[in-house]
Amino acid sequence: GIDFLLRAMRDVVAREPRVRLLVGGTGTMRLALEQFAHDHGLIEHVEFLGFVPDADLPRLYQRAGCVVVPSVFEGFGIPVLEAMACGATVVGTNVDGIRSLIEDGVTGLLADYGDEPGLADRILRVCRGEFAVEPALADRVRADFDWSVVARRYDEVFRRVVSE
Repeated sequence: GIDFLLRAMRDVVAREPRVRLLVGGTGTMRLALEQFAHDHGLIEHVEFLGFVPDADLPRLYQRAGCVVVPSVFEGFGIPVLEAMACGATVVGTNVDGIRSLIEDGVTGLLADYGDEPGLADRILRVCRGEFAVEPALADRVRADFDWSVVARRYDEVFRRVVSE
């Protein structure tokens, strides 16, 4: 989905030239994505970070004005939860694994995959301060998805299944 995000970024930087995009991760498309950014005048606005260690993610999420998760599909949106737990406002695609975590307009913003103007508008709403999540959301996410809480829930489910 990074190619989708880069296409939307053309509109974002045309309307807000100060916006910068940090792209974490490696993959087979990196050179093509860098070339796209160069060819479309985005190279000054996009930094490809490469591999980002898990220990560095909270700092990046906390620094970000907006975290975008532009997935084509998502089984369970762990990056969404990580960003939310760090207090970041998330813009994600309207796919199952993200839609189950983000209530559009309340706990983040959703855009349909492929709707570049829609994604750009939502990113701009966050970057311009027109939308932000409540600070208490980070505490709720950390409490609800803490591994000890999740493990206890699984244990309860397994015990119910075994007893039936």
